[in-house]
Amino acid sequence: MEQINFDKKLWWGGLFILTSLLWFCSQSPRQVTFENPSLRAQAREAEQKAWSRGKEIWLDPELGTNGFSCESCHPNGEVTFAETYPKYKHVLRTMATISITHNFAVVNENRGEPWKLGSEDANALALFVTGFANGKPIRMATAFRQGWLAKGEAAFRSTVLGTNGKSCLHCHRKGGREGGTVEDQKIPSLKGVAATYPKFNPQQKRVILLEQKINMCIEDYLAGNALALNDTNLVALTGYVTSLSEGYKIAVGPEKH
Repeated sequence: MEQINFDKKLWWGGLFILTSLLWFCSQSPRQVTFENPSLRAQAREAEQKAWSRGKEIWLDPELGTNGFSCESCHPNGEVTFAETYPKYKHVLRTMATISITHNFAVVNENRGEPWKLGSEDANALALFVTGFANGKPIRMATAFRQGWLAKGEAAFRSTVLGTNGKSCLHCHRKGGREGGTVEDQKIPSLKGVAATYPKFNPQQKRVILLEQKINMCIEDYLAGNALALNDTNLVALTGYVTSLSEGYKIAVGPEKH
């Protein structure tokens, strides 16, 4: 009888370990790497360059006019919480991506000039700051779920973003939770995707934000016009797509290749 009880303990213990392992793996981002070695090397080089530039900007006391750098207020990346974006920013009284937040800080905290959202420098800083959250699971701020998640999902399902009568659902089944095939092209699930941005895009040959990738889809697959990167619909849509990666661990930068 004692042997049977011991075996049961082993069985339950093994089941617990297996379940934990499966859960852990499910929470890790899908490391989508380029199969072409040359393209993979290109991606790593571009992300290394952007990472280095982002670090320069982060440490630059001349980012504004008051002699403060980002590091001055956030030593070693403290209180940056990149894993919680997009989220509601009370100081802005609206939802914001991490790049929008950086722009606000440059103007209001560093007393500098606003830069163009989506520019190489803006994206480089977003990449570097997101890197502080590497290994941390995405956890969307609670405030985001109060209406904005529904707004983003509505945009995901709407056909008004383009001109061909299609929505994001045309390629991304079940709200992006499942992959599929469209015109013989395999479309992956969007789960875990947000955990890998910002990252190199081979079409644009530079590091881009998740919201810029969404804009590319709007233009290429919905035959629509790209939205401004601070457009509330795009921010909400970016938030919705990010919510599909809730719990997935962030993995950005050159070291992931």
